[in-house]
Amino acid sequence: MFRPGGPRFPMEASEDDPRWGWFRREILPLESELKAYAVRFCRSGSAEAEDLIHESFARAIAYANWRSIDNPAGFVKRVMKNVALDTARG
Repeated sequence: MFRPGGPRFPMEASEDDPRWGWFRREILPLESELKAYAVRFCRSGSAEAEDLIHESFARAIAYANWRSIDNPAGFVKRVMKNVALDTARG
């Protein structure tokens, strides 16, 4: 189960930052697939799943070694699973 209020990752990047371009190209198109995946970790429905997706996106964009990611879908799904597990542990 996901509970909002986990760690936040401040971004000091501009929209022209290559990381944002990578995120828009590689991660954002996965949103509908990630919604279906997020529901598996959530008990109370779509709002909780949305929070899980947003936290996963925040962690993905903050990842320092983003250029070394060969499988963006696998990476963000692993991030999502870790966020859900971290939250469940409380």
